[in-house]
Formats: sequence, C-alpha cells, structure tokens
Amino acid sequence: MRVLLTGANGFLGKRVAKDLLKEGHELLLLVRNAKKLDRFMKDIICDQQKANIQIIEGYITSGNLGLTEEKIQSLEGKIDAIYHMAALLSFDEKDEALTYEVNVMGTKHVLNFAVRVQCEKFLYVSTAYTIGKETEGAEALYSPNREFVNSYERTKCEAEHLVVSYSNQISVAILRPAIIIGDSVTGQAETSFGLYGILKSLNVLKRKINRKPELQTLPFRLIMDCEVASNIVPVDYVSSVLVAALQYCENRDILNITNPNPPKQDAVVQLVKGYMELPNLGIVHPDCEHQLRDDEREFNKPLSVFSNYLGRNIYFPCEKTAYVLRQANKPVLDMNEEMLENIIKGFIEKK
Repeated sequence: MRVLLTGANGFLGKRVAKDLLKEGHELLLLVRNAKKLDRFMKDIICDQQKANIQIIEGYITSGNLGLTEEKIQSLEGKIDAIYHMAALLSFDEKDEALTYEVNVMGTKHVLNFAVRVQCEKFLYVSTAYTIGKETEGAEALYSPNREFVNSYERTKCEAEHLVVSYSNQISVAILRPAIIIGDSVTGQAETSFGLYGILKSLNVLKRKINRKPELQTLPFRLIMDCEVASNIVPVDYVSSVLVAALQYCENRDILNITNPNPPKQDAVVQLVKGYMELPNLGIVHPDCEHQLRDDEREFNKPLSVFSNYLGRNIYFPCEKTAYVLRQANKPVLDMNEEMLENIIKGFIEKK
C-alpha cells in the first residue's frame, strides 16, 4: 500500500514508519523540514528501503497542507491510507490557542486533504486520555462535555469527533495509545514525556546528592500513590497495533492501545531506585505531602504537571484492540516484571 504519514519525525512516528517499511509498504512522509529526517534516513532506514520513501514538505496548519495545486493533483488516487500522528503535546495552558490550531484545525486540514486525494483509509492517532478526569474508559467516543485535565486532552477529544464526522466520506479509525515508553526489548526511547520527565528530574537529583554528602542520608520522596497503576505501553507494541489497524480496522473503529495489566507506581519506582542507585528515593502519598521538606517540595514541582495521571486508577477496556491483533496474529501486551525491567534498565544504561 501507499501510505502517507504526518508526524513521522516523532518518537512514535519513526517506529511506525520503520515497521510499515518492513511490511513492504511505500511511504510518503509529510514533514515541515526534510532535514529533520536526516538521522532517520541515515541510521534507521536501510538503502533498499529508501526507494520506498517520498518526503513531502508541508504543514498541517495550512489549507491543502501547504502544497501546491500541482502537487495535490499528482497525488489524487495514489494514496491508500493516511496515519495522522502529528500533534502538539503541551500541558501549558499558555499554548491553548496553538494546541487547538495544531490538534483540531490541523486534523481538519489533513481530513480535507484525504478526501481531496480520494484516500481510502484515515487512521487518527489520538490519546487514551480523551477520557478527561473520569476513570471508566470505553472504546467509543467520549462526550466533549466533560472535565479535562488540560487543553491537550480537550483538543484531542474534539479532533476525534471531527474525524468521525468524515466517516461517510472516508473509512476512519481512532487509535488511542496510553503513556508511550521505550522499546520493550532495548529500552530505547526518544522522548522526555511522562516517565522520562521523571527520570530526567531524578538524574538532576542524583548529581545534587553526589555533590553534597550531607544529602546522602536524607529521604527524597516522590508525591504519588503506591496503589495507582501506571498505564505505560512500549513504543514497539503501540506501533504493532497501528500497523495491524491498517488492514484490520473497520470504519469508525476506536482502539484503546493500553496496558491490560499496568504496573503499580511503587513497582516502577523500586526499579528506577535500583538502576539509578538512589537508595534514599521513596514515595509519599498526596495526602501526606505536608511531611515533605522544602527541598523535596521543590524537587516535586516539575512533576506536578503529571499529578492528575499519578493520582488515580483508570480502567481502559481494549477488546477491540485485542481482536485486531488476533486478526494480525500478533500478541496483546503482557508487561511482566522482566519486560518492565528491560525498558527501565535499557534506557538508564544508554543515558
């Protein structure tokens, strides 16, 4: 198949592009700047695969994706599917207008382009957290009239409704990954979001402790609930679902690409504690935050943006995802302790 990808230079996008090429598909990569794909083209893609890649410079925030009329006409009837992965992942409310422009209007521009070039299938990569502040998920559209944690969630929910509104013109599917982490075997990750934002803060803490011996006997506690599960999913698993969806998703399907058995936050922290050699790292429940020292509160400030994700268990059904994977003869995620250890160990050792 001939497949167009937006967001191909992102953490997930690179993996999906690589896996689609392995399946023998021909790719068109829409990017703002072709130079940003240099490393991808040199280090990740073999010479034989490069013949199956066409790079198109354009912008999802522009009508017709910033492409000339001549270019659009040359693509009519020649794109079988589109993966729309490009998005602005910002939790800063100062970016609210830009987040809407990229995540909602950008999606509309890509949908209009898909209809214009007579594309057959549109796969929209959303987020499991369009659920907002609720705790019972579904593999269905959520009402936009709910309380969201931030404008990122709100705009992704609005974009989902926009995608489904085109389902009478083009076959659409919505794919909702939870918190994406590194490769399940190597731990390789190119992201600073979620778990990796926490690891980055812990690395700063470790350097601080090493410089000041008087800190080495003091506890440093993360504000989180030990009993809350972290719905983390390896990037290779997310990509395997996305690739399977190309063939097996039907019109209006919604897939939660989530962890059927997510690890408790305490288990994750214990592994991090061991591999980062931070014996004084611990956890304090949000209700006991008053027990923290001032320097611990300061340390937790950058992590506060994730507080809504660290403080509640969310149930995400994923039966449709399991069905699509069965059709493709691929396994559902089984994140045991060994896999989680590989991911954390691999990332920390590479850093």
